[in-house]
Amino acid sequence: MQKIFLKTYGCTLNQSDSDLIEAMLDGGGHEFVKSADDADTIIVNTCAVKETTENKILWYLKDLESKGKKVIVAGCLTTANLPAVKKASPKAIAYVGPNSVGKIPLILENDIHGRNFGSENGNLDHENLSNSNNWHLNNNGNSLAIQSNQPNSSMPSNSPILELKDDFASKFDLTKKYGQSIFARIQTSSGCMSNCTFCATKIARGKFKSKPPSLILNEARLAIKSRAKEIQLASQDNGCYGYDLQTSIPKLLPQLNDLDGRFRIRVGMANPQHFLKNIDEWLEAFRLPKVYKFLHLPIQSGSNRILKLMNRGYTIDQAIDVAKEFRKKFPDMTLETDVIVGFPGETEAEFEQSLDVCSQLGFEVVNFAKYSKRPGTKAAKMVQIDTLIKKKRSEIINTHVKQIALSQNQKLIGNEYDVLITEEGKNGYMQGRAQNYRPVLIKKLKPDGSNWGIGEFAHARIADASVTSLIAK
Repeated sequence: MQKIFLKTYGCTLNQSDSDLIEAMLDGGGHEFVKSADDADTIIVNTCAVKETTENKILWYLKDLESKGKKVIVAGCLTTANLPAVKKASPKAIAYVGPNSVGKIPLILENDIHGRNFGSENGNLDHENLSNSNNWHLNNNGNSLAIQSNQPNSSMPSNSPILELKDDFASKFDLTKKYGQSIFARIQTSSGCMSNCTFCATKIARGKFKSKPPSLILNEARLAIKSRAKEIQLASQDNGCYGYDLQTSIPKLLPQLNDLDGRFRIRVGMANPQHFLKNIDEWLEAFRLPKVYKFLHLPIQSGSNRILKLMNRGYTIDQAIDVAKEFRKKFPDMTLETDVIVGFPGETEAEFEQSLDVCSQLGFEVVNFAKYSKRPGTKAAKMVQIDTLIKKKRSEIINTHVKQIALSQNQKLIGNEYDVLITEEGKNGYMQGRAQNYRPVLIKKLKPDGSNWGIGEFAHARIADASVTSLIAK
């Protein structure tokens, strides 16, 4: 058995994939260590959303390569930009796409025992790999690349790349190990129904497929019995969950809410267009007591022209209407959004429109990013905006959204909330989440002299606020 170091980049969905990897390998007797220096094998779970993140990942892979470390590269970047990954880490044991992480134990086992992935004709050695029907040759780079780098490999160095077909069913059936954290990241679907011109994650994760509700509920039950206090429903787009199964998030939430135990449910990102047909069902589901009053609604731009170039599938007025409906029903909820700054062709006036929408809707959290070209996307071929202009706009929106966040948080001073304690804070404080998902700092010391513990619920009155947090008395 080996000592494993797992390095994860990216979103909650990626974190969920890493949870799966850790559970599978831990169940196989491997030991996880906290440093790459102490590991026999390093697994890097990559992200393909931003160029800046990609550059960090590639630098890290090059550093591991220079140190002679054994590496398995997993995640979205292996399918979104495999040539760059291979260049940075040419001696990696394998390159594993996001829909095929279930094969990592098999890959590791073959490496440990010195088995080859290939045979002389470039096909798979079926005797060395179980479930061999899941393997095939694929030249379009859309699933998982497996390449043997064993010194004694019988696979020619110029042989085709070996890839795994996406196997959603087997991934959905994988069981995570719970009990070490109060967070349970549960994947609700794989892939995406949208075709945004800027997105490489769609390339990486492929077509949309929902996880059956029964599997989600079973995983939630297991997590809750094993200490979980926050169920995070993770997806590229929770808005379209269930389209292929005649169900939806609003239908799933009551079933989750009815599970025994004291816990909370966070619904992850959902694109605006999917609320238009059943907004009343969404609003009703969000009334449930265990559901955080929190909505991650990515507008990406305040300009209809830019939204059309992005192929987002909604108008800005439609997105505004959705946000207003939620805000009207839940006045102190947390609204989060994503904004791309400097998308190809964005004018100064169109950038100002994005600022105006952030002000109009009072987003408490704005994840803004300078547009960066992603390989294989349509937007990468469009006329690009000067880097200095994107930098300047990024600075402007940063200042703008901080002012909005502070103003929104200050409105909640004097309110009282039941706060789920989620982590250790600084300077004698613990950090938690109110029912509206707003971060709350609460003094570690209880009135009776004991300390608050992670996973406990504390009733708190808000006495102050900052840009990022509410501060309890």
